[in-house]
Amino acid sequence: MDKIHYSTVGYVIASMYRYQILSFLNDSVKMPKEISKELNTHFSQISTSLTELKKKKLVICLNESRSKGRFYKATEHGKGVLKTIDELRINTSNLQRK
Repeated sequence: MDKIHYSTVGYVIASMYRYQILSFLNDSVKMPKEISKELNTHFSQISTSLTELKKKKLVICLNESRSKGRFYKATEHGKGVLKTIDELRINTSNLQRK
């Protein structure tokens, strides 16, 4: 595992929202509104977290040209980060809301 990957793992687990969203998108394609309802979180927080995850190439928007009705999924890199978190047995139950 390289230094960059561990840096990204730390980035994801530093925020409960980033971790939950990435986990939610691990095996499915979802719209931000669906994620917001599922996680019982404000839409603006989901939007901010998705933008952050997208910048780190952990998620991808499948229809970027649309202003509404966008679909997101985890990238292979994002799935690898989640796998590393699982392999390290990091306790994600007490992550901070950031």
